[in-house]
Amino acid sequence: MKYQRTDTGRQGMTAEQVLRCAILKQYRELTYEELAFHLEDSLAFRSFARLGMGQYPCGSTLQENIIAISAETWEAVNRALLEQAAQKKVEKGRAVRLDSTVVETHIHHPT
Repeated sequence: MKYQRTDTGRQGMTAEQVLRCAILKQYRELTYEELAFHLEDSLAFRSFARLGMGQYPCGSTLQENIIAISAETWEAVNRALLEQAAQKKVEKGRAVRLDSTVVETHIHHPT
């Protein structure tokens, strides 16, 4: 792990902010640069992500933070969401829905 000074530089993102940004990125199907743009441009995005005024993470910062979320963390988030949904009788969590749309492409096998 690299040494980081705590008395200089900009304050980092909180775990909640990173998770909320990851949710926005996935839900809106954005690149990291597009997410950075929307976080700077949209009060609604900033509000959801719990980012303060003047707190505009760049694309590389978002990428660095979001890819640091482990698979175990995503599993824990998913379990917590399913538990909340079951308690509120919104979803039982027994079925998985996914989109498996096939798109024709012109990709050639490597030679």
